Amino acid sequence: MKKIIVMFCVFLNAQAIVLADQVPEKKEFSHLQMVVTAKDHFDLAATYREKARYYRKEADAHRAMKEVYRRSAEKSSGSVRESWALMDAHCDAIIELMDRVAGEMDELANLQEKGGRILEAERGR
Repeated sequence: MKKIIVMFCVFLNAQAIVLADQVPEKKEFSHLQMVVTAKDHFDLAATYREKARYYRKEADAHRAMKEVYRRSAEKSSGSVRESWALMDAHCDAIIELMDRVAGEMDELANLQEKGGRILEAERGR
């Protein structure tokens, strides 16, 4: 059992290192800055799209961790197998949350893109 827990912790640490390298870089565009031009809207939309990709990768990482833990639990007995239900619920909650946040980021991007298109159309009149 200790071997499985150690392997799982190593896996989690490796995932954390990989994900830390994928955190979207802070852009020069501040969310507190006024969004005035069409370009501002499109730049903010791109930032939201980047965040959506990041949160989807987070969800995918938890899907992978869940699968690794499930396979380990199937081969085990006792407390590892019993803890599977708790880990499964934890992973599902994180996956659902990250997917939902990614969807919200996409919706924000859609709204910003729409705002940009409206400003472009108004300027073209």
